[in-house]
Amino acid sequence: HNTSNRRTGIFFRISDRIIYGRYLKIVAITEEIKTILISKLKCKSGKISVIPNGIDLTEIKNAKALDRTEFKLSGQHRILLQVSSFTAQKDPQTPIRSLVQLPKDHVLLLVGDGETKAACKRLVTELGLDKRVLFLGVRLDVPSLLKTADIVILSSHFEGLSLSSIEGMASGRPFIASEVPGLSKLVRGAGILFPKGDAEYLASEITKLLSDADYHDATVRSCLKRAEEYSLDRMLQEHLTLYNTL
Repeated sequence: HNTSNRRTGIFFRISDRIIYGRYLKIVAITEEIKTILISKLKCKSGKISVIPNGIDLTEIKNAKALDRTEFKLSGQHRILLQVSSFTAQKDPQTPIRSLVQLPKDHVLLLVGDGETKAACKRLVTELGLDKRVLFLGVRLDVPSLLKTADIVILSSHFEGLSLSSIEGMASGRPFIASEVPGLSKLVRGAGILFPKGDAEYLASEITKLLSDADYHDATVRSCLKRAEEYSLDRMLQEHLTLYNTL
């Protein structure tokens, strides 16, 4: 499920080949992961089928934006949102640093928890951004938060097939992601890609989206169209089709 795999020791290499060798079919969620599996398992390409994960697009589309006063914000604020765990992989520090390049009415909502959260809070204080970064913790109303945001961001260093990216593109908001394995192919031609860890470049894309209505609207349309390719119904049908071949 990811382009990064810690099972690299000789024991895991041997055991994985034995275990996977017993399966009639293996399902990978992206072409990138399929390529990695072929190399790792030394198996034939035909044994691995690619079926991307899907999401319930209806839930995202039907969600309603939250009242911004819940966060002590107004309609004048520009809300940036990242939904992810606080880990080195997800790199919430880059969106935090991008705020330094942006006007003071731009705020960042960070949803999630994890081991780097304390370090991120220290960074926010060091940069004087305490009033512009809100740590919301784990939330059960992510679809509504997506609708509340002006721009959705994911600054990961790598991914498998990120469901939060698909949700972001389905939200009707522009989606910006780092150009890394697992995100590049998913987002290219739909949302906006920026170099991994480049806060200044991220800030420039945010500015462009919020100042150029045509660019903004074209990005939203492209994101919505791409998200349709990852519906839950499509994923279930592809799995049923595969099972019927066995």
